[in-house]
Amino acid sequence: MSQTSPNSHVRGGVPWWLWIMIVVVTVVIGFGTVISLMPEDPEALYKEASVQLQEKEMEAFAATLTRLKKHPDYASHVALLEGVEATTRDRDPLAIELFQKAQENESLKKTALQNLGTCYGKLGRYADALDTYREAVALDPDDADASRVMMAALYVNVGALFPAEDLLNQVLEGDPENRAARGMRGNLHMQLFRFEEAAADFSGLLKTPGDRATVSPDVLTGYLQCLIQTENREELQKIGPEVGPEIQDPLLKMRVQLETGDIDMLKVSLTEAKRAPDMAPPSAKIEALIALQEEKYALAAEAITQAAEAFPRDLEVFETAIQVFAKTGDQQKLVAAEENLRQLKDLQNSVVQTIRDIGNDIQNEEPRIQVALMLVRLGNINSAMRWLAVARLMAPERHNELDALIEKEVYRRQTILVPLTGSPAATPADSEDQTPTSPDAAAADDAAAGNDAAAGEKEPPAED
Repeated sequence: MSQTSPNSHVRGGVPWWLWIMIVVVTVVIGFGTVISLMPEDPEALYKEASVQLQEKEMEAFAATLTRLKKHPDYASHVALLEGVEATTRDRDPLAIELFQKAQENESLKKTALQNLGTCYGKLGRYADALDTYREAVALDPDDADASRVMMAALYVNVGALFPAEDLLNQVLEGDPENRAARGMRGNLHMQLFRFEEAAADFSGLLKTPGDRATVSPDVLTGYLQCLIQTENREELQKIGPEVGPEIQDPLLKMRVQLETGDIDMLKVSLTEAKRAPDMAPPSAKIEALIALQEEKYALAAEAITQAAEAFPRDLEVFETAIQVFAKTGDQQKLVAAEENLRQLKDLQNSVVQTIRDIGNDIQNEEPRIQVALMLVRLGNINSAMRWLAVARLMAPERHNELDALIEKEVYRRQTILVPLTGSPAATPADSEDQTPTSPDAAAADDAAAGNDAAAGEKEPPAED
């Protein structure tokens, strides 16, 4: 008996499977129509646009913002996002208008004020910036750490370090784990030559191997410099082997090798460094320290004398010289080294006092110029140029005058304050006819001194 295959058609001649497909497609189209007619969640759109802006996905951000603009109740949110986007393109005047509009929404007011203060600061409107940050703090004093850190950052940027320190202390008293505040205060303490306090701040950012692996190179460099300045060999020996390979500065690397007792590797580094002509003078200080440690005092005396001639404003050179000449029994050179150290510390104290006298002033360029000049005389060229930049912002009409003034100091060859022969020498402030030195030599002097604050933090984010 023959079998027949099932009939694949239904009444009307349409296959059964086609009817199923038609039904499925009709359901899908209907469901899609319903979904498309449902209003989008504006809060979800705002969060999505915020993430896209943060991750710099600008095409996607523009598309999401267009969808958000369909919700009139979120006009303030749109203004806030457009303001942040304007700041990324350095269109701060436009951003100010947008942030002023955004703060009409109470839920956005604090964030809008924080961003507004940042814009004012970038435009040199420091008084407006501080007033705006204070308004943000007043909105919610118990949850205003971000606003206080921003205010402190502005004070630091204009050289008003002591008001900045007060704000950072206030933040850290309430939240000892605030990393932005701790890093900024460490940098501030370095600028004030308070290396023990700076080391304590930085150590709070470097508690674990994970911290040390992820922290910024500037923080790590600043911490190591502070440990050297404070002669904290125990901590250097603890973390030196771990962080040593990450150190980029050859002079700092050699100092860490010395303090951790890795003399063989230090001698290899020293040999490599001396192949570079610009590293020869800084290496004299390292050679003196090695010889001192190995009790080769005559060799140490020769090396430290060379270092003093090359870097006559490096406090550590004269601290080492005092140790060396005490061992060699050269009383005349010992007295001269002690006098150099005393005068350089007096100059440091003058820098700190001038900064203290600035107080919360945000307008007067003169004390900033004086700080810059004193830092040049201390060999801290990078720090001096930062202070000069602040003075130029406050008095743009004096731009050329200030550049010429600092250039005259930077490119003048600095002599030793008291030669190791014992007779007084003219200081850079007294002598007008000294032999100019090259920019490379000035930079090498700055690196050898190792006194610049190296742990600058980026401006904190404009959100609590």
